[in-house]
Amino acid sequence: MDLFPGSSLLPGTLLLAVQPTEGDGTSDGEAAWSILSASEHLRAARFHFERDRQRWVRGRAWVRQQLGSVLGLSPEAVEIAAEPGGRLYVPGAALDFNLSHTGGWIALGICQGGRLGVDLETIDPTFPALEIAAEFFLPTERDWIAEGPVDRFFHLWTAKEALMKATGRGMSLPPDKIHVTIRDGQPASVTNLETGETHPVSTRPGPGSTILATVHLPGS
Repeated sequence: MDLFPGSSLLPGTLLLAVQPTEGDGTSDGEAAWSILSASEHLRAARFHFERDRQRWVRGRAWVRQQLGSVLGLSPEAVEIAAEPGGRLYVPGAALDFNLSHTGGWIALGICQGGRLGVDLETIDPTFPALEIAAEFFLPTERDWIAEGPVDRFFHLWTAKEALMKATGRGMSLPPDKIHVTIRDGQPASVTNLETGETHPVSTRPGPGSTILATVHLPGS
């Protein structure tokens, strides 16, 4: 597990970590399966490819273990529910969490107070960054991408998606309605152009050629 130090986290964040979801054998998968709820078993069964199913099962078991550690519960005792838009939460708990999958990795963030958005993406050096940015990004963002390596696209995209996930709106908050401010060569804040609200954002390299972004929305 890649655990990021507390000194590098946004205020209110209790934990930020990335875990591989590739298993070490059958017994590892069986142990993860035993932690999941009946509804999670049903969801896992819907995966078409066994590799994807095993990655999801191991990832969800790990999320339960981390939440249980923070809440003082066994992984099996953690109740995970979903908002109407699909965003996960723990009913009655004084914490919020968010997770993201890419390839064989899963990222998890846990915060106390407010709402957390986490996005993890794998850097693809062949990705048509300028073409996609022309459709979904703002002019200043497109210029920043054009002046540097393809990594810049993924720093901006993960920053935008972290805000989409923190709000619970997903793609109903379009990426071109989110402005990412660059400071000292890194994304520093995200502004929801529909509401005018601005929040700090953190993007950083993750394991396995990934970029990890977090946004924390303070509680009311």
